[in-house]
This record gives sequence, structure tokens and C-alpha cells, in this order.
Amino acid sequence: MTDTAREGHSVEQVLPRAPKSTAPRTGFFWPLGVWYFLAAFVVIAGVTLVRTSLELSFAYEEWAHTNGLFQRSALDITGPLAAAFGAYLSGRLTPPSRPYALPRFARSKAEFLAHHLLPAATVVTAGYVLGLVPIVVKTYSTATTGSLAPLGFVIGIVILNTLLVLGWLFGVVAQSAFAAPIAFAAGFAATLCGYGIGAWNSVTPVVGDVSTAGRVETLAFALFRGAFFAIVLVAALATAAGVLRTRGFQRRLPPVRVFAWWILPAVLLAVGMVRPPSPAVREVNPPKICKEAVGMSFCVHQAHERDLDDLVAEVEPIVVLVGQENLPFTRVEDTALHDGANPHLDPTVYYADVSPRYGATGDRDIIANLIAGSETCFVRPGWEQSAPGYNAFMLTLRLSGDRESGADKRFGKLSDKQVHQWLNSHRNQIRGCAITDDLLP
Repeated sequence: MTDTAREGHSVEQVLPRAPKSTAPRTGFFWPLGVWYFLAAFVVIAGVTLVRTSLELSFAYEEWAHTNGLFQRSALDITGPLAAAFGAYLSGRLTPPSRPYALPRFARSKAEFLAHHLLPAATVVTAGYVLGLVPIVVKTYSTATTGSLAPLGFVIGIVILNTLLVLGWLFGVVAQSAFAAPIAFAAGFAATLCGYGIGAWNSVTPVVGDVSTAGRVETLAFALFRGAFFAIVLVAALATAAGVLRTRGFQRRLPPVRVFAWWILPAVLLAVGMVRPPSPAVREVNPPKICKEAVGMSFCVHQAHERDLDDLVAEVEPIVVLVGQENLPFTRVEDTALHDGANPHLDPTVYYADVSPRYGATGDRDIIANLIAGSETCFVRPGWEQSAPGYNAFMLTLRLSGDRESGADKRFGKLSDKQVHQWLNSHRNQIRGCAITDDLLP
């Protein structure tokens, strides 16, 4: 027994207490401050909002179009920005010279994911979602058919984070924050391919205008895109982890086996460029709203219900002016309702381009061209220098409601009744682009 024990003191009372840990506290945004991530959140949210602000100015919105925005204009700038943010973070945090990234320190996937990528993914995803809230709310309050597509929304988030991780990987390899602008440029080029090369839409970050009223994105196309970008994300994570892990052994690049992660993405990339799945199909029996006016039927897709009265108001004056006997059609329908065949193959239907952006405008001018025979004249070489071509153009202006152009010689001074009578008398010449000067009123 020791002297201390004989004196009645316990060992615990004598041994000095271990000092409190002096290790720095590592918060969620460590080692960078919260301001870096807050700035990224604000920029992503602001850009997403700006890129969808055009749709906010429409009188109404349709779900098919809004669902398409998740992988189109909501991503075309925010995606490259996320890539740049990832490259900046890894370029600052992961070079071996950094005190919190020394080569002798062990690295694991969980550590760099938790300390760097998880906060970055959180803020860019939150910014993207927040920026989409206004357009989703507007669509919910104004759309007359359809609903939010959760799969498309989730795929948009996956693509956004894939670009973030790809930018992170580029910064890890470059070992410099100056990799950020290069990552942005590369991401932006990839988004441009989505707009410019429709055949590549299954493997580009953004897609063209696939989803509109009357057209539905195929499940195969959506799943292929989601799987492709999810696999690319995993491959980028694994490659970045391999690079960081091997730097402890003074290697700049990971072992060759790490690149095996890219075999499957490469195969899917080739498939998506050569034999991509069909992006969209026509709706089967799309919902429609119809109205009878001036002796004919007017029908629009239910998503465009708010434009039905405007469509009638646009077409009705010219029907009254020329009479149904001079019209090349017997009914008017929204292009969103046709079955995908060439609309011109059915001469009994006039297909009007109706959309939330443009409404139901411009159809009177198009119909005036049809009635005046201008389309027949326009395909003839030198039509603008021929009397029949010029006379057809003047007739088009009059039927469109323009009484001033050429009023001194041709159709401007005619009353509506006289125009109707003249059309009835010269129907064959009009259709054959044969309105010579001697036939003018």
C-alpha cells in the first residue's frame, strides 16, 4: 500500500485531470465561413428566379411547361454556377499545401463529403428550390389541368448536384481556385449542347422544349437521364476520393482502377448520343374545351382554356368578313390537340398556335394569307416583283384589317360587303395566284 493510500486519499484525487481538448470546433461550414455558402445560396436562388421570371409575366402557366423548366431554363445558368462553386471550394480546400489538407493526414470519403460537399450540396439545392417556388405557386394557382411532376423535379436536383461534384473533381485535380471559371465555361458549353443538339438531350444537363401541352415526356427518357447523371455523380465522387487519398503517398493522380468508375457512364453516354430513348409522345385523348361561334367549332387544349375566348375574338372578324364559303377550313383547333401528323394534311382544320407566352394572337394574319392565296404566290421565284404576288399581298393586308396600305388603288377603299362579293367572284384566281391588275376592283 502506498503512502497516499495509507493517508486515506484515493488515486483519483491525486492524479491530475486531463486538460480539456483544445481542438478547434468544426461547424457545418468548416473550414470556410458561412458567408461563402450564404453567397452561393443567394446567387443560385436569384439566378433560378431570374431564369424563370419570363413565365411569371404570363397571364397563366401550364404544368407541362413548368415541369420542363426544372431541367431547362432553371438549370442552364445555375448548373454551371454550381460547377464553378464546387471547383472553387476544392481548389481552395484540397491542395496538399493547405494546413487542413496536409498529405500526411488520412482522408476518407466520409470526411471530405461531410466537411466540404455536403454543405455545398445543401446550399445549391436549397437555392434552386427556393428560386422555383414563385413559378410553382403561379402554376398551381393558374393552371387548369395537370400537376407537378416529382420525377422531373428530382432529376433536376440530381443534375444540379452532379455538376457541383464534377466541378469539385476538377478543382481537386487542378489544385487551384482558378479552376472555377473554367468549370463554369465547361458547364455552360454542356448546357448549350442541350439547346442546340436535340439528339443529345438524354445526356445533356438541360433539354429542349420537350414538355408542352399535348406532349408528355416519356418515362424511359426521364429514367435514362436520371440514371445517367446519378452514375456520373457517383463516379466523380469516387474519383475525387481516390485523388485525395493517394496524395498522402505523393501521387497527383489516383490509381488506374479508379477510372473504372467511368466505364458505365461512358457506355450510357454513347447510347444516349447514338440510340437515345424517345423524349416525348403525344397525349392520348388530350382534354379539350370547345365553343361554337360564327357557325364553326373552336377547340383548345384544356391547359389553354383561358385563351379560348381570345382565339374566337381573333378569328371571328375575318370569318364574318370573307364568309365561310371562302374559308379553307371548317373548324379551328389548338395545335396541342392534333395527333402529331402534319397539320396541313387536313384541309378542314385550321390549327392555331396557342400558348401562355403568346396567347391566341396572329391567327388573323395567317388566315388572311391562306384566303388571299399568298402562300401559293410566295413559293414562286420573283413573286414580289410580279403583279399577282403584289396584289395577293395587298389583299392579305386588307383581310388582316389594314385599310391604309395600297388604299388608293386596290382593296383599302372597299367596304366589308364589297370585299366579300369580290372574293366570291374571283375565288379560283385567288387560289391560283392569278390576280392580275385587270381583275382589281
